[in-house]
Amino acid sequence: MNNQEIDLTLGKRLQEYWRASEVPTLCAPSSLNDLRHFEEANGILLPKDFRGYLHCVNGFSQSESYQDDRGFNFWPLEKLSRLADYDGAKYHFLDDAGYFIFCDYLDFCWAYAVSLNSPGSKVVLIGTKDGRPKSVATNFSEFVDLYLNDDERLYA
Repeated sequence: MNNQEIDLTLGKRLQEYWRASEVPTLCAPSSLNDLRHFEEANGILLPKDFRGYLHCVNGFSQSESYQDDRGFNFWPLEKLSRLADYDGAKYHFLDDAGYFIFCDYLDFCWAYAVSLNSPGSKVVLIGTKDGRPKSVATNFSEFVDLYLNDDERLYA
């Protein structure tokens, strides 16, 4: 793993939000070793905001109840999937290299993927009616802001 600092601000904001509402069980935080292994195995460097989120919260437990009260399912590190490898590349799009699915909505009516091989960590919505990804946020931090405010841009 590189020498980027861990920024837990985003993870703590999500943690506070989820603790104040009905959410599934949160996963144990990802260790620095787990994050390093994920980066090395996938040939990427996690953006600071995304790394901090995984190190602080690491998504929802995938057992029993795994969606928040609005139907979002934030995936833990071990479930993150390279878009090009997910479901027979069903959601493949031009320039999708480095995009990883990290969250789905209502049992995968659609999902969200973050670019982990470019500086911007752009987030796209996949599974749209026309099959084209919809740009949702310029980075993971912006996505979290949209999520916390239940912004209409999150919906297909």
